[in-house]
Amino acid sequence: MLYEKLLAPLLFRLDAETAHNGALGLLRRANSRPWLQALLAGRDRAPEPRLEQTLCGMRFRNPIGLAAGFDKNGIAAPALAALGFGFITVGSVTPRDGQPGNPRPRLFRDVPNRALWNRLGFNNRGADTLAGVLERQPGLPVPLGISLGKALQTPIDDAFGDYAYSLEKLHPYADFFEICISSPNTLNLRELQEGSRLDNLLTGLVKKADDLARSAGMARRKPLWPKFAPDMPPILRDIALTKCRELLDPAIDAVVMGNTTIDPAFNPDPAKGGYSGPPLFPKARDQVRGAAARLEGRLPLVGNGGIFDGGDAYTMMKESGCPLVQLHSALPYRGPMIARRMVEELLQAMDRNGVRHVSEITISQPSRSSK
Repeated sequence: MLYEKLLAPLLFRLDAETAHNGALGLLRRANSRPWLQALLAGRDRAPEPRLEQTLCGMRFRNPIGLAAGFDKNGIAAPALAALGFGFITVGSVTPRDGQPGNPRPRLFRDVPNRALWNRLGFNNRGADTLAGVLERQPGLPVPLGISLGKALQTPIDDAFGDYAYSLEKLHPYADFFEICISSPNTLNLRELQEGSRLDNLLTGLVKKADDLARSAGMARRKPLWPKFAPDMPPILRDIALTKCRELLDPAIDAVVMGNTTIDPAFNPDPAKGGYSGPPLFPKARDQVRGAAARLEGRLPLVGNGGIFDGGDAYTMMKESGCPLVQLHSALPYRGPMIARRMVEELLQAMDRNGVRHVSEITISQPSRSSK
């Protein structure tokens, strides 16, 4: 492909974060320039009915989502939607004016393995700025999620206030909210995945979301998607997912399973931060499979980690029972047309396996899904 053979080698001469910011700037300009969107995305295609499904009360044109972390400040959401993703998550965002994140350099390539390290540390312009950005943008043709995080300086026992502030500030603009408690790059953040801290955080956010929905005259609250790390020991993962079933099931929410890893068995240099890319895929697939077994189809599951092409998406969905997947680190390696290419690859995998509709792939399809 042109991007992988010619453009990627040129971009890879730049520092990884510089190249990333340049790509975001180009996509931002494409928001208001249809000809540039057409150049980036190629000829538009009608949605493929075989890939459409309804989950959490939202219609997804395909199951390929863009994970949080690529567009932290929401500046390129319309252009990203035009590129063919089935759903998009912006952020992670922290309250008010945001934070600078960790010192640079903090984003690194592992080119032989088509992977990335990052220790960005939730660098973002804050919930207040993101609200203004999204207010000025047109509505998207796909579901938009916002990933919420905790500020570095906020004590772990006061984390609820950060998530609640951003949830309220951004409530009008998101179709769903991811609750990111799985990043390895904010000190002690992963402690929110366990025990009373998880219970208090989720219980408080469910109540907050219920109150916001009532104030807005909504029939039900906007979905909350807790996001867990691939490094969770199975026993702690299963305890956390049992809590999610208890709290989230009535409102048709979902769980995101996967983030970057600091496991030395899968991360060749943990000192560089969390690792993402194809080497993570076996670990991520097994973790999502375990999560599916615990959830027993009661909640939709979103698979995340090491997905590089449509074949990986099919495998994750088939073997791990998740109706939706997310990618991130594959984008700089495969280029802006990755979503459309992955859709084509997924359809080819479905054809090879005699699958008529995407809902038939999963081994444990949540009961609230529909064609």
